[in-house]
Amino acid sequence: MPTFQLNLFIEKALVNNFPVIVQFNDQTPDTAGYLKQIAKGRFLITSADKRFHRLFSVSELQAIKKF
Repeated sequence: MPTFQLNLFIEKALVNNFPVIVQFNDQTPDTAGYLKQIAKGRFLITSADKRFHRLFSVSELQAIKKF
């Protein structure tokens, strides 16, 4: 996905608190959960059961979609 599209989808997920599925560039398994912005350009994804957390920046993303 282009960077502008990733940013747009992240913004919508943050504003509306949508659950999302995130694909990373490093080929780790897709991650589903809720996003939270922790700093400019840095985000935290937390799984629905709150057992998994991952910090990331937009440059680490390959794709994001609504869950």
